[in-house]
Amino acid sequence: MDQAIANCTFTRNGVNYKREYFTSFDDDVDVIRLTADKPGQLNCRIAMNRPERYQVNTVGNELQMSGQLNNGTDGRG
Repeated sequence: MDQAIANCTFTRNGVNYKREYFTSFDDDVDVIRLTADKPGQLNCRIAMNRPERYQVNTVGNELQMSGQLNNGTDGRG
């Protein structure tokens, strides 16, 4: 699978929420979009981590993770 889109919707306390997931393996991109149909109803804390060699930064309104994993043979990712 090269690209995928999935979503989930639910209602809680009269607010309709939607989660959308977009991925592109070729472009190395994963996106999650969270929406609510009433203002001020999204409140969350977001973090990213992994076991080794990574750095997380904020750039404008984006949370970005970069790093390199071993490729399993010579230690280079």
